Amino acid sequence: RQRIGVSAGAVAVLSIIVGAAAAAWQARAARQEMARADRVKEFLVDLLHQADPNVTQGKEFTVRELLDRGTHRVDSMLGREPRVQAELYELIGNTYAHLGLVDQADTLHRKGLALVRALDGPGDPEVLDQEMAVAWGLNDRGKYQDADSLLTRALASYQGAGGPEGQALSDATDILATAKKRLDQPAAAESLYRRSLAMQIRLTGASDTITASRLSDLGSLLAAQNRLVQAESALVAAQSHRKGVLDPLDVRYLVGESSLAAVMRKRGDLAGAEPRWAKGVDGRGQVEKKGDLNLARHVDRMALMQLLQMNGAANIRTGERAHELVV
Repeated sequence: RQRIGVSAGAVAVLSIIVGAAAAAWQARAARQEMARADRVKEFLVDLLHQADPNVTQGKEFTVRELLDRGTHRVDSMLGREPRVQAELYELIGNTYAHLGLVDQADTLHRKGLALVRALDGPGDPEVLDQEMAVAWGLNDRGKYQDADSLLTRALASYQGAGGPEGQALSDATDILATAKKRLDQPAAAESLYRRSLAMQIRLTGASDTITASRLSDLGSLLAAQNRLVQAESALVAAQSHRKGVLDPLDVRYLVGESSLAAVMRKRGDLAGAEPRWAKGVDGRGQVEKKGDLNLARHVDRMALMQLLQMNGAANIRTGERAHELVV
């Protein structure tokens, strides 16, 4: 009994020590994360300061020039801060990608990936996050098989190493699903989209814009297979999550309205589709500039719906509007 008492006491003391060590480690990790975020912010503020006309003696930089300068500064100034360097490579790479500069984006994403792979093991979310950034760029450039291969290996390695369920895993699963979809593997894509959706609901809840995006991805896949009732259900749910959370003129909300209207039209529900399509078109007309061919195509499709409903006057007005957008 005495030995048992000593053992129990030792276990209790050990538990306290382990708990205190874990708390200290978590606090240290939080401080390091905060310090890194502050360092990234400091770097970006300084970069913007370098583009101030008062500093440049009146010379103005384009966004591309500013990104190029930022890339050079990350290369030359942050060699002793690899985590900050990796985060900035991803951030600047994402901005290059949004500008359509995909080769520059890929270079930076791969640099960031090499850094975090050297720092962390395969079960680390930051490694998976950087792998996902590279795969996203591959998808954007039409290299779907390369994206598939990269993310299939990455997810197997991450989960095999006991990586936690988190945002990186949800995002990577969704991007792999998109690669499968574009490789014409709908069953595999659907399974992955549903897995990512379920994971996202566990992470952020149903009423969340990322969850809405997952529902839209699934709805788009189902619509492409002519599973229109299921597609409409997913897209209606996506819009209900966005409504009240996003601004009515947010492009994600407007595109969601148009996507849902397209499925409703395909089902033959022209009366239900037209107001949603009109909402999407009217909103995009306020946020997109004249000459946008995509917007003009949406207006033209709305004119077609009105024609099919024998709404001649509305059809003429909408047709004229489509013409004005491209002339």
